[in-house]
Amino acid sequence: MKIMLVVPPVLFSRQMSPGPAYLKSYLQKAGHEVRCWDINTDNNVANDGDDNYWTIIENNRAFYESNKKLFKKWVAEIEEFNPAIVGFTAWKTTLALSLRIALMLKMKNPRRFIVFGGYLASLRGKKLFDYPQIDAVVQGEGEETLLELANAIEAKGAVSGCPGAIIRNNGVIFEGAARPEIQDIDKIPFPDFSDFDHKKYLNQNYIPIVFGRGCSWRCSFCTTYSSWKSYRSRSAENIMEEIRLRLMQYPSLTQFEICDPACNQNVRMLSDLCDRVISEKKLGNVTFSGLAQIRTDMDAGLLGKMKRAGFHTLNFGMESGSERVLKKMRKFYSISDAEKVIRDTYNSGINVVLNFIVGFPGETRDDFRQTLEFIGRNREFISNVAPGHECDVVGTEICHMPQRFDVKLPIIEDYLHYWTTTDGQNNRDMRLRWKDEFDDFLAKIEMPVKCGAYDRQEKTEAGAETEKELI
Repeated sequence: MKIMLVVPPVLFSRQMSPGPAYLKSYLQKAGHEVRCWDINTDNNVANDGDDNYWTIIENNRAFYESNKKLFKKWVAEIEEFNPAIVGFTAWKTTLALSLRIALMLKMKNPRRFIVFGGYLASLRGKKLFDYPQIDAVVQGEGEETLLELANAIEAKGAVSGCPGAIIRNNGVIFEGAARPEIQDIDKIPFPDFSDFDHKKYLNQNYIPIVFGRGCSWRCSFCTTYSSWKSYRSRSAENIMEEIRLRLMQYPSLTQFEICDPACNQNVRMLSDLCDRVISEKKLGNVTFSGLAQIRTDMDAGLLGKMKRAGFHTLNFGMESGSERVLKKMRKFYSISDAEKVIRDTYNSGINVVLNFIVGFPGETRDDFRQTLEFIGRNREFISNVAPGHECDVVGTEICHMPQRFDVKLPIIEDYLHYWTTTDGQNNRDMRLRWKDEFDDFLAKIEMPVKCGAYDRQEKTEAGAETEKELI
């Protein structure tokens, strides 16, 4: 059966997306014909990295109204493949235009089965069925669930129940039980990127790679648990096999971008992998970068080995310079632990990137001051800091259990970013003021400030040529 997996607009086309590529390889192994299509690379939007802009409904509506012919073209291309199932990767920046394309497809062929999956699908779940063009929502890990849906539709033409999915059948919503996650993820086929043209992405010679799924921590501000309930690591041998494959497929490859919540969750596996990479001289000068946890078992010896294996940047979710706030966030390290890891990482020759949250529930003015002081005294060991991130509660433990954090939530869900503490001291205005003060402090100490979306701006400012059609 034909299945189309769409990465809809607008999503920052920084590098290829591993999620749909994993689904493609899994479904194809079971005998289905699958095509992935990242619309963003064929029709690049100049400000695709501006998440705030593309979460505003009015901006999405204006984009559609100005590009109706383009949307018809996209729908026609999907129709030409004639898939029985069309799956959309749902992020907060892609939801509005995904729904528009799905509606156009449904109007042309009401029997075509429309599935939404990905981060936002796991977060919103049943609420997405307010939109009649959606037939199913896959929650959490998608491989086994989407395969079961595909097999049922191929055999019976319809499906009324499936673990891991919420399904609409004849107007009735069926909510399936939670599906157990795949424990031995070495058995999952490597992602198939054959439908993606890596030359159309901002980082043409970067390849995404996954070391594991889920997160071993449960930080109270994080939404990872919405998609992955448990942490599972690949083996070093399995990862090494994929690295060799990618180097054969992409001779110009220069960097593996590790797409995990943290690449160093399994330190033993990481050490083993570094040994293997170092021993294979033919790997050349390929490098690695990714998000990382502050961990006490990340000692100077391991970091030195990581540097020799090609690790050049670790992006730590530091989040606060206050030990009191770190405990509220459920972080498992002290300020002194963090300073040691940061300095050891720097001294090993690996770039240090730090992220901070501004305005966490219970954070005081003194806590905020401690964060600025932390950055100041470690200035020389930090390569760059991301812009201050206002504390968001959507999909987090804070949102699910606001009383535990003394938080008052707005009645209307679309306004959750206006949450306050019950005493009213921590509110949106305060958080935005602190964010501005945070960014001003970074400028004052001449700290480089950068996040992923800045890559597009830097390339544009440099006058880089692109083969993409700018809308």
